[in-house]
Amino acid sequence: MLSRQNKRTITRWAIFFIVLIGLPLGGFAFFTLATVCFIDPFFWIQSIAVIIGGGTVPDITLRISLMITIAVGGLIIFTVIFGRAFCSWICPYGSLLTFFGKLRRKKRELPEVLKDTNIKYGVLLGFFLAAMVLGRYAWCDVCPIGGLYRSTGPFFYNPPWLIAFPMIFFIAIALMAVYYEPRGFCKYLCPLGAFIATFDRISFMRVQLPSDRCVECHKCDDICPMGIDIVNETRFELLNDKEVKKELEKAGVTNLSRENFDELPKALQEKITRNLKFYKVPPGECIRCYQCVDVCPVLNEKAAVPAIHLDPLIRVTNFEEVNKGYTPELAYKEAKRCLQCEDHPCMDACPASQDVPGYVKAIVDGDPSKSLDIILDTNPLPLTCGRVCPAFCKSVCVRGKNGDPIAIPTLKRFAADKGKFPRLKPERKTGKKVAVIGSGPAGLTVAWELAKMGHEVTMFESLPVAGGMLAVGIPEYRLPEDVLSQEIGNITALGVELKSEAPIGKENNFEELFKQGFDAIFVGVGAHVPREMRVPGEDLEGVIPATDFLRDVNLGKEVTIGKKVAVIGGGNVAMDAVRTSLRLGAEKAMIIYRRAEEQMPADPMEVEESREEGVEYHFLRNPTKIIGQKGKVVGMELLKMKLGEPDASGRRRPVPIEGSNYTIRVDTVIPAISQSPDLSWVPEGTVNITKWNSVEADEKTGATAMKGVFAAGDGVTGPQTVIEAVAGARKAAQAMDKFLRSGDRAAS
Repeated sequence: MLSRQNKRTITRWAIFFIVLIGLPLGGFAFFTLATVCFIDPFFWIQSIAVIIGGGTVPDITLRISLMITIAVGGLIIFTVIFGRAFCSWICPYGSLLTFFGKLRRKKRELPEVLKDTNIKYGVLLGFFLAAMVLGRYAWCDVCPIGGLYRSTGPFFYNPPWLIAFPMIFFIAIALMAVYYEPRGFCKYLCPLGAFIATFDRISFMRVQLPSDRCVECHKCDDICPMGIDIVNETRFELLNDKEVKKELEKAGVTNLSRENFDELPKALQEKITRNLKFYKVPPGECIRCYQCVDVCPVLNEKAAVPAIHLDPLIRVTNFEEVNKGYTPELAYKEAKRCLQCEDHPCMDACPASQDVPGYVKAIVDGDPSKSLDIILDTNPLPLTCGRVCPAFCKSVCVRGKNGDPIAIPTLKRFAADKGKFPRLKPERKTGKKVAVIGSGPAGLTVAWELAKMGHEVTMFESLPVAGGMLAVGIPEYRLPEDVLSQEIGNITALGVELKSEAPIGKENNFEELFKQGFDAIFVGVGAHVPREMRVPGEDLEGVIPATDFLRDVNLGKEVTIGKKVAVIGGGNVAMDAVRTSLRLGAEKAMIIYRRAEEQMPADPMEVEESREEGVEYHFLRNPTKIIGQKGKVVGMELLKMKLGEPDASGRRRPVPIEGSNYTIRVDTVIPAISQSPDLSWVPEGTVNITKWNSVEADEKTGATAMKGVFAAGDGVTGPQTVIEAVAGARKAAQAMDKFLRSGDRAAS
């Protein structure tokens, strides 16, 4: 399919060759100079000027007069209807000047004396006066088409210098396109443009952009060949409309560019829409090339570029990674959708304040290694986060206001997969030693940050593998083992020592670690203890907590499940459990969730992929009893729910429907309703434990009640996301570095 721009180019060249060259050369015996001027009103205007100046107008015949009348009248009618579309669809110089403009990427600033679009009106007047004084057609002496006409056939009657002059003129404007602006001549000098612009102000067909939903990316401004300040002329003019402004203030909308137009009250939408007709791209300069429409993100490129995925029928048979990410071509295409917003809401929404526009721009520039460097400034786990991050950034992406948000995590993953990890060297050794308890995302982040600062770091992990919940809580098909190993290897390469199967307990406690020579301790334990459903039958064989289930599968232990599996919950852990059960051979796997689908906290992509794999969903259902025979699960009783008033979370509370109980047959029940940290090992009188069974730590520094001990991650906040653990750990690392450099353990 040809693009709109290519169609215009073909149209221009077709008219140039067929009308401006073919017809005159084929009909010289019958037609006259007016043939090549049928689109040139100056022939008529200059004829009047010549007569006024006392000259003569040759070949004033009925035929020529008719041609001139058609030329001028037709052009005026064309302009009144279509505006300056002549300049973009018909005028051959548009294509020529655009071509010459591509010969030089970096443009120079035009001299200030030429930066006035009113100059062309003076040029038009100058040609009229020149025709009056010289008694001949001044524009035709300059126009390259006129020069081409005079240099062919029996009509070669002008002196050589008059033939060369239009060629010199054309070369001059071509050089202008090369060194300054491709459309500089059209914008500032073209007298024909001045003539058409006069009538363009009453034209019917004007370019309209969605200024009510404009995201102020200024792409239209950047691409406009005529340099029109489109956003100011349309968007801000609309917002300053007295009626629109009044209605927006009444609705409490302070910045429409960050509001979803479709979510505004219908009455307000109608009032804004009624005013849109007054705020189209202004006439006069606009040449109706529609390039602004072509690049407008609100109108185009609404869908995100899909990543490569394994076929559902294949992926449920193994634990191979489902999402294969982007190829360089796909990554470039998706990264180009980024608007590079000046107020970067994505960066503000990221708990770790990642420079999203920066690393996406590096991908557009074809430099994934630079993109990776930008990511590593604030996140040592790009391979992991590119695969499992819930992407708070996507929820505020301006692209998502009208279409799909940018696939930011997938672009991060591309940079991590394709970029070259830098060989980082620690700063000058400080001689300080740090013990990190737990090698999950928080522990890994603290180890990374402190090792770069020159401190000696040792990580203690109670599990036989490093990575914490990353290693035992996320299935292989989402986060492959070799990927996580590479991530951890990048951190240990800084000199971090990792000790697996080395739990810290009441005997090997904080004081013991300090006695061993550690100057500071970081607690980065995860939330591994499952929360009970508290329903009858929870102790039956066949009830497996999701964290235990996923841990055993990831560690390669033998896990036995039945043919019919029910997973209780609606988060990502529930998604991981139900999809894993399919890969272990379950014939039927279902999600039981007590709320509505739109209230599920799980990643929408996880839900979509699980449905592709055959997972069943039972919404607004709450388990009330697990039914067993001979000590094994055989079924489950469910109670239907309905949505009531909003609760503290803002979601409508599920309310039981009395007498709606019913039973279903299941062999395995996997509760995935939440989990908490295991802090039973923490000695009394050290750090404080909250009533929610979490470590009490300062939100800004991670400092605990025990001097020299810091904490962050799920052990402090309860189960949260990887990127939130990274963000909290980075704050703690900064505070620990300050503490270590102070040389006083009491300085926390």
